[in-house]
Amino acid sequence: MKNLVDKWGTANPFSLCKYLGILIIYKDLGEIKGYSMKRLGKKLICINENLNEVDKLFTCAHEMGHLLCHNFEDLKFLKENTNLVNISSYENEANLFAKELLKDNQCWCRYSKINPKYWEIFR
Repeated sequence: MKNLVDKWGTANPFSLCKYLGILIIYKDLGEIKGYSMKRLGKKLICINENLNEVDKLFTCAHEMGHLLCHNFEDLKFLKENTNLVNISSYENEANLFAKELLKDNQCWCRYSKINPKYWEIFR
């Protein structure tokens, strides 16, 4: 991650997505904060348009963690064919990615509407 920030000179996940060619779209996702996917070599992050700006920032960083750290094809195969996938471990890794990316901008916790129990990863 340090290489990523050093290369592009920013830890802003929206800017990094632009530099990396990751498309970001906004939709009303109800209770879902966001999701990410890879299709035909393209990467996409969809963020709930109803989130406040601070939660959009964290959601973007979290979903970027999925895109950069996880192999979606392997995950899909494992989910469909084995009992070896622990989804919470993938979510924890994405949270840690977001934590590291946003660690110098932790003021987001004060303004976030994300459940405070998740803030522990930032301490």
